Amino acid sequence: MPSILIVIPCFNEEHRLDPTQVEALLSDPRVGVVLVDDGSRDGSHQRLQELAREDSRVKVVRALPRNGGKGEAVRAGLRHALDRGADVHLVNRFDEQALQLAAWRGHADAVRLLLERGAVVNRDGKRWGALHYAVFAGRDEIARLLMAKGADVNARTPNDSTALMLAAREGQADLARALLEAGADTQPVNEWGDNALAFAMRNRNYGIAKMVSSAEEFARAAKRPEAFGEAKKSVLAPPEIGEIVEKMRQAQAAGKPTGELRKALHAAIALHRHDSEVQTLKTKKGKGGKPEVLVITAERKQAGRERAELLYEAVKAGAAVTTPAEVAGSSGGPSEITGILERMQKEKGRKGKKRSAAELRKELHEAVAKFRQEAQAEAAR
Repeated sequence: MPSILIVIPCFNEEHRLDPTQVEALLSDPRVGVVLVDDGSRDGSHQRLQELAREDSRVKVVRALPRNGGKGEAVRAGLRHALDRGADVHLVNRFDEQALQLAAWRGHADAVRLLLERGAVVNRDGKRWGALHYAVFAGRDEIARLLMAKGADVNARTPNDSTALMLAAREGQADLARALLEAGADTQPVNEWGDNALAFAMRNRNYGIAKMVSSAEEFARAAKRPEAFGEAKKSVLAPPEIGEIVEKMRQAQAAGKPTGELRKALHAAIALHRHDSEVQTLKTKKGKGGKPEVLVITAERKQAGRERAELLYEAVKAGAAVTTPAEVAGSSGGPSEITGILERMQKEKGRKGKKRSAAELRKELHEAVAKFRQEAQAEAAR
């Protein structure tokens, strides 16, 4: 059985289904494809069966006699995999299990199905768990379901944070209250010395701050809110980062080197961070719209561990909790781009005539674009 199963819902796809796309997925020998016919009324089922006859790793599932929607089709594909022995406790390269990912994405039905099939809610040691993911992403229904199934509300993440700290950070007041009612401890501190009160104060979630502290503690905190530092939020990552990561995956599958693409990835991340900081400053000055706050994502620094899909933290030093996929290191970028970033920092504090920020930003964008093109050309050779 393939170690990776990709479920594809299909409805009336007779003339739209591109077999080359399925073939591209199957170019990875670890991958299997489950094509779910969701009540198609045309010749889709016959087309799907033809694909299945061409490759034994393609399976066809008929979800319902009539269209039940994408969600039902995905669940049918998941049940098919579980019925054939899929391991609910298998972890990916980021030590994540299916239950965590379903919780993060808010797929409550998938969470219930996984629990019915034996998925455990608690993990050994300091590891990210489904409750952490559900709380961090604000999945109220799923978080309560996990608590009802016995999730440990005081379980620690790899950096010693708890679900209550995540609720305090993200402003999830209802979830913070539910966690407290379930026995969440307000006193633990993570590896940066922050507790739930610190998270709440830093992110101006004062209602939660009152919940997790005594009247005296809150009064002291309210007198010096600046002592808790500035809140840091991630913003939506640009599609260029995902494109580079996808090219890295393709290069790895073809046995090609990825070093240059990895440098391009770090360069794109550095540029994204810079632009995010500029936009934040504009917002504070009333010159721009509010940056779109997104759930935190991350890529690993190690070779072959980059990922644009799951969770990403902007600057580790400025944030109080690592992300589920851990923080990407920012070192290893090309010297030209690093040099421009350093000059931008120096210009901020230099007296006299300065190069404009717009000029430096333009130079930075051009350098990143040039380096990205060179890296992709190198990987394509």
